[in-house]
Amino acid sequence: MLNRCFLTLLVVFFLCGVASSAVIPLFPTYVEGHLHRSALLGANLRFLFFLLGGLSAVPAGALCDSFGRKRTLVIGLTGALSAGLLFLTGDPLVLYLLCIHAGLTVGVQSVAGQTYLMGAVDAKHLGIASALFFMATNLGNTIGSPLSGMLAKAHGYFTLGTVLTAIALVSWLGAAFVLPTLPHPAKTCSFKNVWNWTSYRRLLRRREVWYLLGIRFLPTCYWGAMTFTVPLLMSRLSHYDPRVPANYQMVYLFVAMGCQFFTGWLCDRIGRKIPVLVSSSLVALSALLLTFSTQSLPALYLLGVMTAAAAWSLSTTMPGIINHVAGSAEKGRLMSLTHVAWSVAMATGTWGAGRLVDGNPALIFAVAAGMCAVAMLCGWRLIRHASI
Repeated sequence: MLNRCFLTLLVVFFLCGVASSAVIPLFPTYVEGHLHRSALLGANLRFLFFLLGGLSAVPAGALCDSFGRKRTLVIGLTGALSAGLLFLTGDPLVLYLLCIHAGLTVGVQSVAGQTYLMGAVDAKHLGIASALFFMATNLGNTIGSPLSGMLAKAHGYFTLGTVLTAIALVSWLGAAFVLPTLPHPAKTCSFKNVWNWTSYRRLLRRREVWYLLGIRFLPTCYWGAMTFTVPLLMSRLSHYDPRVPANYQMVYLFVAMGCQFFTGWLCDRIGRKIPVLVSSSLVALSALLLTFSTQSLPALYLLGVMTAAAAWSLSTTMPGIINHVAGSAEKGRLMSLTHVAWSVAMATGTWGAGRLVDGNPALIFAVAAGMCAVAMLCGWRLIRHASI
């Protein structure tokens, strides 16, 4: 399992995690507390980012299957550069342009990275390999997040953006010149294959694919809302100290990494049935409890950590499920469909949270709890129909 392809992939995504570590916890604070603009601007930018990430994921899967996984990944990693550049400007037009580029490439990066992972390791080790893959990004976020908060506090957001952009460049260079190229199943590299929708329609006729999309979409709506709302509420309760949401992200990612590793190990030992059911249930429970906790910083901290641990554990099961459900020449396409669901869900959750956070933030989590309950049903039906 620990071959050159896999280890290099982990290093590239670790550096990418460091480069993107400040975006989720600090960008809403940067917009509202530093640029003195409304929280809705930050929500709209995130909505655009995730929506475009979903749209770009559709051709990304076909690109992986037709043109190769490494080349597609190299294109996707350029988005990390834009993520760092966000902190170098306060011009709304430039912020929108950077979010457009980052959004268009993040879907490509995610699909290509996970598709490369499926080709880099044997299927019998995919559970633990998936855990290590996600942990690489999370470890980068965990290390980078508190450092980003301290850097922003001590030297300002411009210095922070410069450092993050430089790290993103190192990650891109590693993917372009060090990461090995994998063989791909397609016999031809025709551009027409990228826009061939027949295979997508064939996938969408299968019932288990819709259950998979449901369990990917519904909890992610909650995750999108939570990752926008909780850091912003923490910032307000702490008088916009950037260290508070940054340190919170460090803690929840550290806990989530341990849960990811255990989940991956469990999937390889006993299958994915129990991890899917337990993690989806805990996601729903955390959303319900957050409904009553929007005015308490300790409760936001604790339940945010609980949500991250459960949500990332659920994500760890996804590459293995996709590998099981998809045929040999359609793994990239099914991965792209699930990323579309993930991206649209993140955009929807962020959009809803941006409109409710100033009025009734508790309603955000109440709606999310209901959606996550439906996701639990999708998970159960997926287990029965796909025999995961």
